[in-house]
Amino acid sequence: MNKVFGLVFCLAILMTITGCQKDYSVENSQTLIVLPPIYTAAAGSLQDESGNCMAITVNGNYTQDTALTSKNTITVTVNFTKTGRYKLYTDTVNGCWFSMDSATTYNTGIKTVTLRGNGTPVVQGTSYFNVFFQNSVCSFSVLTNSLSKSERDYFPMSIGSYWTYDTLPNTSATDTVRYTVSPSTQVKSGQTYRLFSSSRASDSHYYRKNYKGQYYEYTDIFSGFSIPPFEYMFLDDTKPVGSVFYQSQTFTGTYQGQPAAVSIKLTIVEKNINYTFANSITLDSVIHVRQDITLTLSGRDISSSILPNDVYYAKNIGLISYASPTPQVYRIAQNWIVK
Repeated sequence: MNKVFGLVFCLAILMTITGCQKDYSVENSQTLIVLPPIYTAAAGSLQDESGNCMAITVNGNYTQDTALTSKNTITVTVNFTKTGRYKLYTDTVNGCWFSMDSATTYNTGIKTVTLRGNGTPVVQGTSYFNVFFQNSVCSFSVLTNSLSKSERDYFPMSIGSYWTYDTLPNTSATDTVRYTVSPSTQVKSGQTYRLFSSSRASDSHYYRKNYKGQYYEYTDIFSGFSIPPFEYMFLDDTKPVGSVFYQSQTFTGTYQGQPAAVSIKLTIVEKNINYTFANSITLDSVIHVRQDITLTLSGRDISSSILPNDVYYAKNIGLISYASPTPQVYRIAQNWIVK
C-alpha cells in the first residue's frame, strides 16, 4: 500500500514538473529548449542612443463612433538592455487607449512590441497619444475619420472629395479653382479642423462640423482690417427660413490707417429649393444663406455700400454657389466628387 502510494506521489510530482516546464519552453524543428521562468523586470528605453524616439507604427483604420478591433494596433520599437518581464501602455485620448498583457523578453537589443487598441473614438480628427515604458515616453498621433453616413449632409468632408468651381460668372472665359479634402487636420483654439486644400496658392480653408447640423470655418476673412483669424458658423441646416443663425461679435481693427469695426450676420433665406445651373442642370434640397457685413470706418457706418453675399448649399454635395459682389468673389460649381 505504501509503495503504491509512493509511486503515485512520485508520478504526480513528475507530471507537475513537466507541466511547469511546458509553460517556459521554446520549440523548433530541431530541439526543445526549456527556458526558466523570469520574475525580474526588464529594462530598456523607447529612445535610441541619441535620445530620439524610435519608430511607432499605427495600424488599422479609425472611425468616429466605431469600436476598435484587433486590427487597430500600434507597433512600438523598444531597445531592451536587460531581460525580464515588461509591459507597455498608452494614455487614454478621445475615448481610446492601447495596451498589452505582461510579456517576457529573453534577449536584449532592439525589438518591436505590439499594443492592441481599445475603446471607441468619440470625435473625428487627429489625437495625440503617449506610450510609456518604464521611465521613457514617446508620442504618436492617430487620425480618426468621420462616419461616412454622416458625410451625406450639406457639407461633406470625406477625405479625397473635391469640388471644381468657375470663378468668372456669366462669361465664356474659363478660370477654375479646385478644393480637395485633405487627410491633414489642425487644432486651432481647441477645435480640430479639416484642411480643404486649393489648386491656388494661399487659398486653403479649415472646416469642422458637429454632425448635428452646424458647420464652422476657421477663417481670416477680416484680415484686411488687421483682425486675426476666428471661427464662425457658416451654416445651420436645422434652422427655419428667416432665422438669423449666426451673429459675430464686432471686431475692431484698422483699414488704411482708419479705425474699423466689422461684424458678420448669417440668415437662412430659403430651404429645400431647386437650384438650376447655366447648363440647365438642376439640384434639389438646396439651402440659400445670406451673409451681411456691417462696417464702420472712423465711426462712420458704410454698411450700405457693401452688398450681401449669397451662398447656396446642396444636400450630399456641399457648396454649389458663392457670390460676393463686394469685393467680387465668385464660386460656381462645375463638377464634384464626394467620396
